[in-house]
Amino acid sequence: MFFVIVSGVVFFIDNYNSSNDILLEDVMQESAVIETDDSSVDNYDSDKTIESDKSKDRESSKNDDKSSSREYIYVHICGEIKTPGVYKLLANSRAVDVIELAGGLTDKADSVAINQANLIQDGEQIYIPKIGEKVTSLSKEGDDGLNQSLVSGNSGDSDKVNINTASKIDLVTLPGIGEAKADMIINYRTEKGSFSKIEDIMNITGIKEGLFNKISEYITV
Repeated sequence: MFFVIVSGVVFFIDNYNSSNDILLEDVMQESAVIETDDSSVDNYDSDKTIESDKSKDRESSKNDDKSSSREYIYVHICGEIKTPGVYKLLANSRAVDVIELAGGLTDKADSVAINQANLIQDGEQIYIPKIGEKVTSLSKEGDDGLNQSLVSGNSGDSDKVNINTASKIDLVTLPGIGEAKADMIINYRTEKGSFSKIEDIMNITGIKEGLFNKISEYITV
């Protein structure tokens, strides 16, 4: 008996007969019993998989950062607009953006009285006048450094309080108008739109003819 080592496999051959001229090639063909099929084995690279996961995490983190870094502003739009109110928009929005959010202008709105391409700022109030309404657009810097869009009435009434645009501070300067009534005036014009005439202020609960007569000479639209 003798043995042959081929590629790490030991083959034992019994009853060797030299006369049979057994060749090494024959031994390999007859005794080969192990076959490996590498095609059935997946090449798994754990390092590449971990790196891929890290890459996905970084991309997800970037997207989260972009979302959280967005800045928003709040703008009050009133007057001849279909749905007056305060709206939240992305920073660097324009007047046309808040007009669209508010449902668009009413049929009475003077569409050329406001620059719809104007960039708007946080805390700004946009007043949409009606057709034929004489307005003067002013811009002043408030105590907080923000520009506020103001609209006054006829220049002859510049010393009067415009009930369509007046702030709460301005409204409470009127005789008989306290903070509660000032809030009701602001809420009314936000929900219903601008006053067409000063007499419309009597639509406010608690403001009747007697009080109106006291304030009529101090107010305008």
